[in-house]
Order: sequence, then C-alpha cells, then structure tokens
Amino acid sequence: MKVFQLKKSSLWLFVIGVALFAASCKNDPIVTPTTSSPTADTYSAKVVRDWNGVVTGLERYAVGYRPCPIARAMGYIGLATYESTVAGMKDNKSLSSYYPSLVLPKVENGQAYHWPTVVNACYASMAKHFFPKDVYLSRASAAFLADATAAISQIDILDTKNNVAFASELSPETYNRSKTYGLMVAEAVWNWSKTDVVGHDAYLDPFSYPAGSNSYTSPVGPGLWKPASAGARAMFPYWNQVRTFAINSDDKTCKSNKTYYDGYSEDVSSGYYAQVLEAKAVPNADRAHMGVFWSDDLMNLTFSPPMRFFAIADQITSETANDRLDLALLINAKLGIGGADAAVACWTSKYIYNVERPVTYIREHIDPNWKTRLHYPSTPNNDITPSFPGYPSGHSTFGGVGAAVLSDIFGNDYNVTDRCHEARQDFDGRPRSYTAFDQMAREDAESRIWLGVHFRMDCEEGLSLGYSVARRVNALNWKK
Repeated sequence: MKVFQLKKSSLWLFVIGVALFAASCKNDPIVTPTTSSPTADTYSAKVVRDWNGVVTGLERYAVGYRPCPIARAMGYIGLATYESTVAGMKDNKSLSSYYPSLVLPKVENGQAYHWPTVVNACYASMAKHFFPKDVYLSRASAAFLADATAAISQIDILDTKNNVAFASELSPETYNRSKTYGLMVAEAVWNWSKTDVVGHDAYLDPFSYPAGSNSYTSPVGPGLWKPASAGARAMFPYWNQVRTFAINSDDKTCKSNKTYYDGYSEDVSSGYYAQVLEAKAVPNADRAHMGVFWSDDLMNLTFSPPMRFFAIADQITSETANDRLDLALLINAKLGIGGADAAVACWTSKYIYNVERPVTYIREHIDPNWKTRLHYPSTPNNDITPSFPGYPSGHSTFGGVGAAVLSDIFGNDYNVTDRCHEARQDFDGRPRSYTAFDQMAREDAESRIWLGVHFRMDCEEGLSLGYSVARRVNALNWKK
C-alpha cells in the first residue's frame, strides 16, 4: 500500500521550483508559477470532497443523467479541475497534449495562486454548466421537487461559503487572480464539451439524440434484447458516438462475443441455462444485502453507479495521510475520464450484442410471473429491469474502472470500508468492508446477478471491459 505524506519544507519547495522552471523551458503546455505559491499538496482535499458531495446530491434527482450523461459530465469536471491546478502540482503534468482541440489558459508566471480558490471557482462553474438550474428543476419529479430544489441550491451555497472563507485568507490580488483563472479553465473545458454534439445535451432525451435522431429499434430473435415493460424504449443507443478521453475505437467493445458461456440456448444442460437459473434463484441473506448495497439504480433515492467510486474515493482522501488537494484532483480526473470512457465502451457493446435480460428468458421459458429483486424499498414499485441490453453490465464496467484506478494509486491490497449508505434509513445501508479494490469491484458486479437483472457473463465481461478501459487511463502520461 502506498502511503502519502505532506512535504512542506522550504528547501524542498525551492528545489521543486528550480526543477519546474527548467521543465518550463521544454515547451510544457502550462507555465509553472514560482514558489511564491504553495504547491497543491500542502492543501486539504476538502474542497474537492465537498463539491463531489454536491454533485452526488444533484445527480440523485437529475432526470436523464443516469448512467451515461453523469459519467460524461464527471469526465469533463474531473479534467477541468485537474487542469486548473496542475501548474501547482509537484508530480503531475497537463494532459492537454492529448486533446489538440482543447485550448487552455495559462497561469501568469511568477504570480501567486491559491489552489483551493482555483478549484472552487472551476468546479462551481462546471457544476452550473452541467446542471442548468431551470432545466434541472423543470424535469424533476413533482414528488421530489423540494428535494431537487434544495440540491441545486447547494451549488451557490458552497460556492459562496468557500469564496467568503478563501477571500478572508488572501490578498485581494491573489484571490481574484485565482478565482478568475479557475473560471477561465472551466469555460475552456465547457466550450470543448459543447463540440461533442452527440453527448453534450443527451440527458434531455436519453432515447433519441442528438436532436432529430430516430428512436432505436432493436433486432428481433431468440436471445436478443427487448424492453421488459410494454412501451419502454431503449436508453442511450447512440452512446458509441460520444467523445472519449483515453480509449480508441478498438477499445469500445468487449473482446468476447455472444457465444460466451455456450451462447443462447434453451437446452437445460447448457451453460446459458445454468446462468438463467443462477439469476432466477433466491439469494442467501449476504447476497441479498449485496444486491441492495450496490444497486445505485434508484432515481430520487441513491446516486448512480458512475458516482459510487467518487464517494468511495472521498472516504479515502478524508484519511489524514491522503488528505491532499493534488491527490484528490488526480483521483477525480482518473475516475472521471475512466467512467466517461467506460460508459462509451459499455453502451457501444450493449447495442452491438443486444443480449437479453434474465427476466425475458425466465418469463418466456420458465415462469411467466417471475419478478426481479431490484426494487424501491418499502414501496410497491418493484420488479425493475433497466431499459437497455444486458451484456456487458454497466455496474460491472464502472466498478472495474473504479477499482483499477484506485489500485493504480493506492495499490490493490488496500483495506477500505464502504460507508456510502451508512446513514440511510430507507434501506439496509450498513457498511461492507474489503481488503482489496478488486474484491470490491467483483462484489459490485456479482450483486447484479443476485438482483436477477444480469447473467454472470454480463458481469464478468463488464469487469474485464472496465479493467481494460482503466489500463488506458492509467497509461496516460500523468507524471512529470
């Protein structure tokens, strides 16, 4: 396990300043300020955790965002906030060379910057862009409008709170320079986001986008996906066209195919039929809790799967040894672009293979009255099946990315207790503990089997796809 410690000696800062000045003579895309600015590792990660918490709360009530648009939003938010402060990082460098059409502003050489102020301005601006208040509230469920209103108000509340605190600590010149720079980076990344015309406003219509596109018509045949409910439509069928950050076109599909586990079969001795029975079986108590604990499907109740590992990472950075602004920004960037690319790869594969969900097979061949175990607790709203093909599993893909990103930073053998739902009263949110990130991801994946919404092949291939996406993300040139 890697242990992170703060280094604050003036000698160290002087040496780093000299090294960074020398590096700036080699055409670095961002000019590094002198040591008049304390480096980002000397600040707490609290500003990042607080903003992640705001977005997690917003996304809970955000109609049309889950699971793909929120993953995409966090990719741009993660990149923007990282780039806003990379000039103040001792160990990391800009990713701008990977994105030639993204034109970022430069810091003023020799001028002081307060990196928490920079991050606050950048994150606040990006949150306002990705969650436009009027649109957000106009689409919120009437039953949860008050909650949605409170959630969206947190953007201004946190922004104001941080600005008041930071302004009181700084000279007006440093505060204004820092805030202005954060806003400039946010605007540059937001304008770049808008050039991704397929993904940019897809949350407004998850079924046919960009504007004017036709609704998706799924192929028909044995073993092929169709909506579980009459009148339901396929969600995010064109996500294969959305911009990616680290993967290429060859990375967008599972390397296996529909013949995995013997392919579709109605033979009771086949591997496919064995998967059907596994998904149909009533799980034991621990597996049942696993299913509820990792579900993250439920609009207005929980955040969605792409946000889960941000919440886990926030728990890790709250630990004293890891409470560093630069570390939190690196994690957010890697989780963000990894999750964004995972969504593209997973949904590309879903609509290439068009594999049915367990509920379709079970009702057609075993029990016409069978119901999934995915439901809203303490309500009659049960028997939920997501409205897109099953193979590969989105939860599993996002889990694989999250685990591999965190393993790359902290080492896989890292003890962590997931307390994401600990305070909830509406379902059994008691924490679960793990000795490795891979263990966590595998449990996330298998939970979908115990809910009856995925076959094992969906989950295993989703994990594999998530790991492959993360390898691309981890391989980017993050280090100086």
